[in-house]
Amino acid sequence: MKAKDVDAFMDLVETLDEMFPGEKFLLLITYQAPPHVRRYVKDSGVNLVFSHELPLMSL
Repeated sequence: MKAKDVDAFMDLVETLDEMFPGEKFLLLITYQAPPHVRRYVKDSGVNLVFSHELPLMSL
């Protein structure tokens, strides 16, 4: 993930907020992100989860 991906996500959130106002839980899921991007995500008020930390589900 790059900072421009976070910016694009925040632009999308802003657009959707006009149609769906109210409180939101912002979440990004990625495989990897460098430390400076992790800080940028946190400073943007977005929750970050790494996909490899999610439990695997079997069907």
